[in-house]
Amino acid sequence: MSTNPFFSAWAYGAGSSSVFGALPASEFTTADFQMYYFTTMNPSILSCTLTKSNGQPQYYITTDSWLPGYTQFKSVEGQSMVLIEWNSRAAEVEIRGALRKQYASDFLQLSRDRRFRIMTFGGEQYAWVARDTTICMYKVNSSSANFLARLCKEQGIIRLEVSPIAIQTGLLPAIVLAVVLLQAGRRID
Repeated sequence: MSTNPFFSAWAYGAGSSSVFGALPASEFTTADFQMYYFTTMNPSILSCTLTKSNGQPQYYITTDSWLPGYTQFKSVEGQSMVLIEWNSRAAEVEIRGALRKQYASDFLQLSRDRRFRIMTFGGEQYAWVARDTTICMYKVNSSSANFLARLCKEQGIIRLEVSPIAIQTGLLPAIVLAVVLLQAGRRID
């Protein structure tokens, strides 16, 4: 497990005597994570299928010529779940019933030092931090040192690992939206 660079008690020595290594054991291991794959990219992550590790589709991500400037995530039942509007001013995002329409740069803010991005969703903040060949998502100001999601790119394959806690708390649509924004190769600020 990667450690949470935003856990202030051990990172800054503030407050309690809790130090890294003295934290309680994780409730899960990476073996418990749900694996997702971005497949059938045509030509990019903006038109692909997000599948579970067993190959079952989770979302169909489409950027069609008949709806220029928009990327949609649809459930397997065909319901529109997420919408990205690419326009000349700035990209806007929306998750139906969970995230009101807003600028992508507000949903996924660049940190002041430009080293990571802060995702705001459901009244909480999550940091997306590059680590070696991965990008890990941590809950900001959490006492947990574990990442909640991890994006891995190896030999053209994009794999997303999501913790049981993130799935149980309904973070999957926001996580997938963040990954698509990070991997789209388009300006979001």
